[in-house]
Amino acid sequence: TLNKSIFLIFCIRNISRRKEAEFELKEAHNELAYERDLLHTLLSEVPEYISFKNADLKFIRINNALSQLYGLNSPEEAIGKDQSDFVETEIAQKQIAEDKRILETGEPLINCEHKLVLNDQEIWLTSSKVPIRNSENEICGIINISRDTTDKKKATELLTKAKIQAEEANKL
Repeated sequence: TLNKSIFLIFCIRNISRRKEAEFELKEAHNELAYERDLLHTLLSEVPEYISFKNADLKFIRINNALSQLYGLNSPEEAIGKDQSDFVETEIAQKQIAEDKRILETGEPLINCEHKLVLNDQEIWLTSSKVPIRNSENEICGIINISRDTTDKKKATELLTKAKIQAEEANKL
């Protein structure tokens, strides 16, 4: 008789793939968080001047050191601006021309010396600029890392002057 029978219905679903996907998603999230932390540390702690520009040569990110050099309250103030918003026109035009060449050729500029004048102070920088490439290997911007070499430049100039003076004194 049907009324006195007990029926059990089981539905078994294999969730192995879902669990694997959840694990992979968590791992990817952790990797992205770690990469974000590395970038944050680099941009907040490194004394070198670091900037990221898009293909229009507008700043998309700068670090704390460069923000301070430009006299900004925070790095976010530079977003959407370009070099000419911060340095003399002649210097900005030279740097923009270099950046355009990198965007066109993909060739980095390594250890190039630049002079800036900010707040009537001459500052010498050694810069390396490299293209940023997207997942399709297309150039979509530029990373610039610069180091203040003003003290080294001044010391080299003093040594050169002293050498010339010594050589002239020896001629007498």
